[in-house]
Amino acid sequence: MENQTYTGYYMQFSDKYTGKLNKYGGLPTHLPPQWPTDEQFGGWTFLCQFYCDGKMLSIPNTLCVQIYQLMINDEESCDIVVVQVPLGAKENINKYGVSAAKIPEGDILFKEVVEEITEKSDLELEDKNGVFLQRSKLGGWCAADEMGNRKFLGIVGDGDAKSPFNWGGVDLFMFLNESNQVDCEFY
Repeated sequence: MENQTYTGYYMQFSDKYTGKLNKYGGLPTHLPPQWPTDEQFGGWTFLCQFYCDGKMLSIPNTLCVQIYQLMINDEESCDIVVVQVPLGAKENINKYGVSAAKIPEGDILFKEVVEEITEKSDLELEDKNGVFLQRSKLGGWCAADEMGNRKFLGIVGDGDAKSPFNWGGVDLFMFLNESNQVDCEFY
């Protein structure tokens, strides 16, 4: 196998919110088409969002991807829900939603990284330069056996790069399926 290169946008979680659209904590900047809710416990908690800029993230007819989780007594109680917010969604000027008490609001910043993949990368999860491939990022490389017929969108890690999220020791992988819907899995 020849070396292959992929461009990944590695996430850095700032402890300050300066108004950027890619953010975690607080409330979403645009309204989802439908709020994730639970009959017994009410609204799900907003965790983060990633905007489709055509470079780092590109999903047809989608403004952004928002991630929510049901919290009970400020503790994570289930898997997450990913909501695709359509183009033309209204801004959340009235500050609707539920924010996570334990997750402060901050910017998600990105560093562009060229990943150089060798045949061994699949087994070692490091590229030829020793860059750890399974970390919070949009784009980049993902093992083909995890993707099936889907396009890899990114990873939101459990506590890496000062990630404020706790997925129970696993990472959240996002894929785009053939219907242009985001699928998520934990590995």
